[in-house]
Amino acid sequence: MTNSGNTYVVERPDFINIGTVPVAEFDANITGEVASFVNNSTGGGTYTWDFGDGSGSSQQNPTHSYTAVGIYTVTMTVTNNCGTDTYSEDVLVLAIPPVAGIGVSETEGCAPFTVEFMDQSTGSPDTWSWSFLGGTPPISSEQNPTVVYNTPGTWSVQLTVTNPAGTSMVQETQLIKVSASPMVDFNFSVNGPEVSFTSASTNAESYTWDFGDGTTNTEANPDHTFPGIGEYEVTLSVANECGFVTLTQTVIVTSTTAVDYLDESAFQMSVAPNPFHNQFMLGYDLSDTFNEAHVAIYNVLGEQLATQKLTTKSGTLLMGNDLSQNGVYFLRLVVDGQVGKALRVVKM
Repeated sequence: MTNSGNTYVVERPDFINIGTVPVAEFDANITGEVASFVNNSTGGGTYTWDFGDGSGSSQQNPTHSYTAVGIYTVTMTVTNNCGTDTYSEDVLVLAIPPVAGIGVSETEGCAPFTVEFMDQSTGSPDTWSWSFLGGTPPISSEQNPTVVYNTPGTWSVQLTVTNPAGTSMVQETQLIKVSASPMVDFNFSVNGPEVSFTSASTNAESYTWDFGDGTTNTEANPDHTFPGIGEYEVTLSVANECGFVTLTQTVIVTSTTAVDYLDESAFQMSVAPNPFHNQFMLGYDLSDTFNEAHVAIYNVLGEQLATQKLTTKSGTLLMGNDLSQNGVYFLRLVVDGQVGKALRVVKM
């Protein structure tokens, strides 16, 4: 305030403030799926963006990533105390970098196991490069290939996809599990009526033995005592999630008492010819000296039919003349009370 005589002048330069209505405007820069917006508005106070895909922002210069190619109408609204203005512009998204994804019909099965693979990538890829460890084919450029796994194991899968905007790779480790069907086999050792069974099966998860005498067992390697002399059809069935198989072998029990067996390395025996018609030649060789030794011939019922005494540690014997019936017979070497493993001969 200044004084000029009796007149006072009051100076208020900021007393009246006149605002303006905002003007909305922006530019858009597109790189792949990413749109960067530059706000060129004037007079703005607050900003509201609608990116045309259901999402928005209140930033002054936002950046937005689109998830699909297309044309999007982007609208910006600018507001201040004097009013509101809106500006819209179409944004063209031509390409989005892919993100690789693997789909599969099944992940576990039995060889041969057929699997259908499905491309579940995003970003609309236009090339595919698959790698299938353990599979046939081992590689593929199809979008949705079919692969056969013949080898049991756990296998990984890799997919690389590309489009004009980029490349993406994904690897699924231990994705495919291939199991093998069981295979059945067994061995056995006979000692009188007592027989020890040993499974030589592979990929078996369960065992069922039928000893042919009305009894069964579910152990892998059972011992069994048969009720008497005779032939028994023993069946082993093994199973897993891929199926089951069976094998039957004939077990011949020739004695109702346990036998003290010779060490197999202590003797050798051979027969020729076998099968024979009238007689056969038995060759033998004992590694140790003995007090008493003989060769015995048994039928399938365990009945002893003939014996011949041994007088030397090695030699040959002519045998079989006293066997009148065609059929299966067994030779056993008996040395000082110990019995050798049976040798099977057939008369025809």
